[in-house]
Amino acid sequence: MNNTFVNERPNGGTFLNIGSGAVPAVVRNNLFVEPGTLTNQGNASLGTNFQGEPMFVDQAAFDYRLQDGSPCVDKGEVPGMSGGIDLPPRFHYVHPAGSTGRTTVGALDIGAYEVGGEGGSDGSGGSGGAGGRGGAREAR
Repeated sequence: MNNTFVNERPNGGTFLNIGSGAVPAVVRNNLFVEPGTLTNQGNASLGTNFQGEPMFVDQAAFDYRLQDGSPCVDKGEVPGMSGGIDLPPRFHYVHPAGSTGRTTVGALDIGAYEVGGEGGSDGSGGSGGAGGRGGAREAR
């Protein structure tokens, strides 16, 4: 839920390589950048995701926040609950190795960051991404 995956390998690869026999993965509100196959799991539950040019603030400097006008803004789906856990993201990553609260502005944005959604350090007052839900990842 609400992750940003960046693959800078020229030949692509698989973003989510899931072992055989695993329960179907739920892949929702994720942003996949550069070449690659989303997952090797044929029965994965693929909700709303985006693969393409997301309009990052500065990809070369690892700033994966979205610019205003990004095709990912307000395009996420409500994550709901699973196993009694509320799934909307509550925090997002702050470089290097920090986090801040993430507040949803309008509809939920796809990816690890919410445009205009930098909130308080506890994530109260809205939803946002971290703790296994919402984060930026990069493959090199």
